[in-house]
Amino acid sequence: MAPVGAEAGSVTVLDRVMRVLLLLPAIQSGARWTCAASSLAPVRRRARTAPGALAAYGARMRRPRLLRVLAAAAALLVLVVLLAPAHTDLPIAWLSASHLLGNAAAGGTPLWWALEDLANIALFAPLGAALALRLRPVPAWLVAVAASACCETAQLWIPTRHASVLDVAMNTIGAAAGVVLVRLAKRTTARRAAQASATRPHSVQAQ
Repeated sequence: MAPVGAEAGSVTVLDRVMRVLLLLPAIQSGARWTCAASSLAPVRRRARTAPGALAAYGARMRRPRLLRVLAAAAALLVLVVLLAPAHTDLPIAWLSASHLLGNAAAGGTPLWWALEDLANIALFAPLGAALALRLRPVPAWLVAVAASACCETAQLWIPTRHASVLDVAMNTIGAAAGVVLVRLAKRTTARRAAQASATRPHSVQAQ
């Protein structure tokens, strides 16, 4: 017959083993819950950043729409001014008729022609800028030049208009000015963004 103490010890060990076996399902379920919680952590982080991400996405979606509207408005202005039956140089005509500069701005004077050239330059600057926001600089400039050449060619069939190679040259200068302005603005914006991103880690470390 085995001693009473040995029998009690074996019962105690058996009882402990049974308790461990009974706890195994609970341990396994707890491990599964831990894994599920860890897998949901990135989802929670994305959910917290969802409003900012949605706002950025909305801004990216609105930007091309705004650029298309600007390009369409600039193109419409060019078409109205260059293809209208009447010569649309109202500001120059008003300045000539107002005699603010005396007879210096009268029709046919050097100042009048200079103002005419400046108007042709200013007309195509918005179109060049709008195209440069969507295209690379050289293609944007070429599209604007082609538009000017097509409009001046179309004036050959408009009895009240007079096509001019000089107008195409002035329009080309205006488109180039618009493209250059947008190019400079993009470089300035990129430089400021790079400076801001370079200084941000230092400020975070200082905190």
